Amino acid sequence: MEMNMYPVQQVIYQSPATQRAFYRVKHAQLGIQYGLKEITLADGKGMKEILNEIIALNRLPFSLAAKCHQHWSEGNKHFLLLDWIEGKPLSQLEFSADTDRHELAKQLKIAEMIGRKIMQLHRYRVIHRDIKPENVVVHTDKSGNPIDVNLIDFGLANQPRQLEEGTANYRAPEQEYSRGENLSYACDIFSFSQLIHYLLAGTPVMLEPNFSGSDWHAVSLALPRELPPRLEIVLRQGLQFNYKKVSVRPTTP
Repeated sequence: MEMNMYPVQQVIYQSPATQRAFYRVKHAQLGIQYGLKEITLADGKGMKEILNEIIALNRLPFSLAAKCHQHWSEGNKHFLLLDWIEGKPLSQLEFSADTDRHELAKQLKIAEMIGRKIMQLHRYRVIHRDIKPENVVVHTDKSGNPIDVNLIDFGLANQPRQLEEGTANYRAPEQEYSRGENLSYACDIFSFSQLIHYLLAGTPVMLEPNFSGSDWHAVSLALPRELPPRLEIVLRQGLQFNYKKVSVRPTTP
């Protein structure tokens, strides 16, 4: 079996809810580390999604996405052998209180790096569609200073619209409430804006549509006082409900 060639070194995550898992593995003979994504399919309908994800990964340079080197199946389990990316998911990083200016500088640097990666992704005409803390890997030095960031899990990037897509609190309103519309780069900008708020406040902004479904009921940000006022303005633009309004939600970070 192929799995015998790639013994598991570390379990990164296992999710019974999504029937997915991710491992750090090592080639038994060459000693090269890889990431191994495991997807359990209940039926054959998900096969096209797996193939589309492989296409999405391999059309991008390594600086933007891990290459898929191999795909195999064992029963209803499918495995994608990917380049290993050093670092931790953003969701696993810990920051000190917002009064620490050094930590705040780290957070803003990470946000800047993520924004640059999203811009590069969009230059290849790829919309990620599921940007969230779990899907951003941050590589830091021994002092915790960010060196690089990588976006992972491109499972939605090359897929047709679905009834359920993205992640609650991070998906754009058009992903959740406008099923029939084509998506634009603006949906990644909404997710990126929530990601910045998560970085600075520890949570995304809690948003609920108003009674008519035409806008958010309220947008309450919880940002550190030391931040420049301009950043709050930019975040409010990125979190706009209606991305089609002129000069409202931008399409680039």
